[in-house]
Amino acid sequence: MQFSAKCYEKLSMQYTMHDSEVTSPNSSITNTLIPVLSIFFVMPFFLGLAYKYSLFVFNKRLQRQYLRKKYK
Repeated sequence: MQFSAKCYEKLSMQYTMHDSEVTSPNSSITNTLIPVLSIFFVMPFFLGLAYKYSLFVFNKRLQRQYLRKKYK
């Protein structure tokens, strides 16, 4: 049984359209897992840095006030 060129083209088009619509479950898991992990790991890291920086700035401010009072 031989396929004509039109029939072969039609079958290949249907196959590629069907193949592109199917996504593997692993890709959908990674697509949702990466943003969730970034929220739970990256955000606390930056919040921790901001907290440490604010403590450092607050400590320096208190130190300057102490030195000003000391030398007055």
